[in-house]
Amino acid sequence: MVFLLIGAQLPAVLRGLHSESADITAGAILLTLAAVLLVRPLWLILTQSVPRLLGWGLGHRAPPLTGREVVALSWAGTRGVITLAAIFSVPLALNDGRPFPDRDLLLLCAYIVVLVTLVGQGLTLGPLLRRLNLRADLVEEAQVRHDARLAAITAAVHAVNDMQTDHEIPAGVADSVRGALHRRAGRRQALFGMLAESEADLGWTPELEAAIRAQHAAIDAQREELVRWRDSGRLSDEGLRALQRELDHEQSTIPGA
Repeated sequence: MVFLLIGAQLPAVLRGLHSESADITAGAILLTLAAVLLVRPLWLILTQSVPRLLGWGLGHRAPPLTGREVVALSWAGTRGVITLAAIFSVPLALNDGRPFPDRDLLLLCAYIVVLVTLVGQGLTLGPLLRRLNLRADLVEEAQVRHDARLAAITAAVHAVNDMQTDHEIPAGVADSVRGALHRRAGRRQALFGMLAESEADLGWTPELEAAIRAQHAAIDAQREELVRWRDSGRLSDEGLRALQRELDHEQSTIPGA
């Protein structure tokens, strides 16, 4: 609908530029494009350098962006619906009834920005990334998820310890829950250990592949058994959906799922 709106408005916008010279129109378009294309890399650089120069603590600090990454992130800054929504919010007239000055020129500049970034940058982003030799670091991403899972389990253990200390739950219940959490952490640690042993090929060793196949097979068997329970009338549709969501979540945590 937005781009249909552009098509419907463009002829009227071009007719409204009859009073503007070609030099002014071209200059406004070039200035707008230059600002759009240059502000983004400048912002990326400043948001990294200024906090470090001022010594601001911003929590976990990721490695600084390389020049290639700044280029890629800058080129990925396509504009679309938000740009058009902003420019269409410009009123048709001022409070005294006079037409809003240069509104058609503003609209044309916004259209050109969308066209250049969405079509130009959008179509060339893939080749640019390949030329810059940028790829997702799957091992690093898996490491972060693994560390986050272990941190969450550790927080859960602390919560159980606090409940036991405050006598909210019996010691036997606390031991049982802690044991389940530790076993879960152990399984995740063992699986990720196989992943980390072979970073050269992104962790896909025969042992890891076999472990992943086994986990998928185990989950598929559980799904089939749950459906049999539902079909036999022992499990309601609502119960089936709830258990299937649990299996979906479990399957989503498997590497390569």
